[in-house]
Amino acid sequence: MGFHKECELFHEHLTEALGEMWTDNDDWHTVDWSQHAIRFIGRMSASVFVGPQLARDTKWQELIVTSTMNTFMGVRSLRAWPAFLRPVVHWFLPELKKCRQQMRLARLMLQPIFDRRIRGKATSSKSHKTEKFNDTIEWLEEIAAGRPYDAAAAQIAFAISAMHTTSELLKQALLDICTDPGLIPAIRDEVDKAVRESGWSTTGVFKMQLLDSAVKETLRLKPGSLVNLERKALRDVVLPNGMTIPCGTNIAVDSSMMWDPTIYPNPSAYDAYRFLRLRQSGNTGASLASASPEHIAFGIGKPICPGRFFASNEVKIALATIMLTYDVRIPEGFDPKVVEMGFEMLSDPVAKLESASDIQLPPARLGRGQGPFPPPLAVGHVPKDTSYDYGRKSLTKQAAVAAMLFIGYGLGNIVGPQFFLENQTLQYTTGIRSVEACMAFNTFFLLCLYAYYILENKRRDRELGPASGQTYEAVDDLTDVTDRQIPGFRYTL
Repeated sequence: MGFHKECELFHEHLTEALGEMWTDNDDWHTVDWSQHAIRFIGRMSASVFVGPQLARDTKWQELIVTSTMNTFMGVRSLRAWPAFLRPVVHWFLPELKKCRQQMRLARLMLQPIFDRRIRGKATSSKSHKTEKFNDTIEWLEEIAAGRPYDAAAAQIAFAISAMHTTSELLKQALLDICTDPGLIPAIRDEVDKAVRESGWSTTGVFKMQLLDSAVKETLRLKPGSLVNLERKALRDVVLPNGMTIPCGTNIAVDSSMMWDPTIYPNPSAYDAYRFLRLRQSGNTGASLASASPEHIAFGIGKPICPGRFFASNEVKIALATIMLTYDVRIPEGFDPKVVEMGFEMLSDPVAKLESASDIQLPPARLGRGQGPFPPPLAVGHVPKDTSYDYGRKSLTKQAAVAAMLFIGYGLGNIVGPQFFLENQTLQYTTGIRSVEACMAFNTFFLLCLYAYYILENKRRDRELGPASGQTYEAVDDLTDVTDRQIPGFRYTL
């Protein structure tokens, strides 16, 4: 797919999404910018990844948005556990259980498309007219060349890689632009001129250089992470100053050069024209998708982000379309904050904007929710709301198990440091083993408890008969009665 076609698709699908979510209301009204930005990027990306039909399917849109959020939340939760326990713990984390459920739904939604294309190709080969598709579904088929692969997992991976960091950049970029009242008219004029001259094409997007500079300035102030270029030492490395990095040590490059006053004057201030001035002075690294030793938000060298051009076009087209169609502002009294979580830098998760439009948007398309198969089949496989589902499936038991695992982990963090030895600096082998021993003991205890529950349920079935599911007509029936005194009580496994 050419970049020209890609830009047209981005604009088309974002315009439709704006019509659905922001409408053409010409009165100032509040919009949930934090959530809408994720959905805008999801819709635009899906138009290239899975084609226009599935991109417009509301169930697919919901799936890729929630699976992305669940994946990142699940990864954060999993990182809190020692590596040797993760193969077990991941089965119990609610976010990752949800991810597995969503993967099954993705396969159900994609299979009719795969089947239809196979039938179409078979028909085309007989008539000697080959039907061409321009999306990642087709590209993966061509690359696989008949080799087996998990197409659904690949599409979810595409969505995750495209949505999280790109939507973070889009969210923060518009918030930053709104802090300068004179910036929106200037960008709007530039975008209007570029589109009139070159349309929604790569040439048109290239001409949006003030917008490009504004987004790059946002990326300078709030990169996705406080560090970049993460690596792991595969052998002992001796630095020129004599310091040794032991094998197995994780290292990264600090991003603070992007806030260095010797490189960027007044580095803490948002200056949308900063990189435009550098670009006009001949600095080849001043465009959004470019990297330099002074700006490593996309990485640098061989491991540089391969999707930076795709992401740059998405963000610029999204901002350009919004500013051509709407007036936007930050609600009075709201001061959006950047949230730092470990090394991550996240835009305000509750960010709101006020928007108003005097431009008639195209009507929403009919039948978007139909998807590739009838609604009754789809509804039967839509994941239930997590809080409701877990309320029905023994939330207390899950919370108790999670709490006991956490206690074991916390105990390990208390005991472990007592065995940190000076002669094991940076490795602390004995201390780490102590932490692992505490967790292993706690896990063993939980397994014993699980075995006890099974045996106790069997004993109660044998002595009291199967659980009758009996009801009690009055609350008094259960006064001063423990669970174990109720004949129908069984432990939930």
